[in-house]
Amino acid sequence: MKSGIIILFMLLVILGGCSSGNEKKVFSLLNDQIIKQNECNTNNQAVTDLMSEETIIYNDIIEQGFESGNEVQGLIEEAWTNVKNSQVYLEEYQTCILNTQVNPEELKKVNENIADEEIRANTEKLIQEYTDYEQSLVSYVESLIHLNATQQLFYQEIKTNLNSTNLDELVREINVAIEEANTLSYLHQEALDLFNTTYNEYYEAYIK
Repeated sequence: MKSGIIILFMLLVILGGCSSGNEKKVFSLLNDQIIKQNECNTNNQAVTDLMSEETIIYNDIIEQGFESGNEVQGLIEEAWTNVKNSQVYLEEYQTCILNTQVNPEELKKVNENIADEEIRANTEKLIQEYTDYEQSLVSYVESLIHLNATQQLFYQEIKTNLNSTNLDELVREINVAIEEANTLSYLHQEALDLFNTTYNEYYEAYIK
């Protein structure tokens, strides 16, 4: 089974109520950051569709077998175009999320001004979990780009030589890349869930 992209939207809570300036400032800065990250998801559906289509094409090629010759060539060309288009979207997405990463030091400096020790500790936890979430997203997208590269190598090879002796190794590399992407997708989902829980608790405790 092939892997599809799962780029998840963050939860955004509208600021309201009364709170001390520094808690609200940290929360506001994180909200701004969440908005920036969500704006990177412009082509999320397009990438998802392309990767889903590629899964179907890949399975059709494997099912038909390379001995079918010209019959499978049309599928190979379609898959090649598909993965090249996916590469463009994935690289644009990667550039966007890297350019909009949070500056944790800015948030930590604001947090240092919070007098209450418990609130300061919980704010530090919120900042760290958001930073961990962003890093998990970066790692996940890197794994999807690596998967895309292995797919391109596979299709490039069979475009020129259906009887290549490298096919088994190329398929193995695709499967390894899929496993890596699936693992990092799971870790990304965990990091997102953890941050969203802390985010809601912080809002209820200090912002609402």
